[in-house]
Amino acid sequence: DFKVNWEIVSSLTGPGVTEYEVEMAAGVRQDRFIGLADYIARTMGAESLRISRIPGRTVICIELQNLVRNTVSFKEIVSSKAFH
Repeated sequence: DFKVNWEIVSSLTGPGVTEYEVEMAAGVRQDRFIGLADYIARTMGAESLRISRIPGRTVICIELQNLVRNTVSFKEIVSSKAFH
């Protein structure tokens, strides 16, 4: 649809947004993909969308708001294995 060849290489769902890491085909400039942000948001029916470069990597990050936001308490954060 966007006339840009790309592939989602990973995704991470958080309480408020889902982050996708996108790798583009060889020869596609990141600016070309970033310029499509509004078109991608409309196509996906998203209220907001953010596209940014990831320094030192060849992928671009796309963040989309989740339809339903989850509440995360401070207790959940400090008691998680990742916090320790």
